Amino acid sequence: MTVFRDLAFLAAGPQVNAVVRPLMETPLLLKAANGRNLLEFEAYDSPQWFLAVDWLTAQGFTRRTLLTESQPVIGCDEGIMPSYVREGVSLAAGWDNWSGNYLLAECELGDGLLLELARHVAAVDRRKWGGG
Repeated sequence: MTVFRDLAFLAAGPQVNAVVRPLMETPLLLKAANGRNLLEFEAYDSPQWFLAVDWLTAQGFTRRTLLTESQPVIGCDEGIMPSYVREGVSLAAGWDNWSGNYLLAECELGDGLLLELARHVAAVDRRKWGGG
């Protein structure tokens, strides 16, 4: 069973002849339990994840290292990766079986940056699908 991002086609009935995008094409911007923005990519190492990483790098973000060398912490169904940081802004990074890769804002400025990043990835995605 494939789950789709745009479910409006279901209400229109079978006569609709439209291109339907699979769920994993655009990341989801959500509010986490801590009240901060959470950007879920719904797959591990999706093209959208790498687009986001490239955007963060272009914006001057680097990976936080807890020691001189930082390694991801990997469990059987989740992983915590080094955060992305820039001038007091921190975005936690990780993955799990339900969210795929994700970024979690750790401050108010991070909330705004995740919104900007989500818009950027969605715009690139729309261009790829011929939507603008």
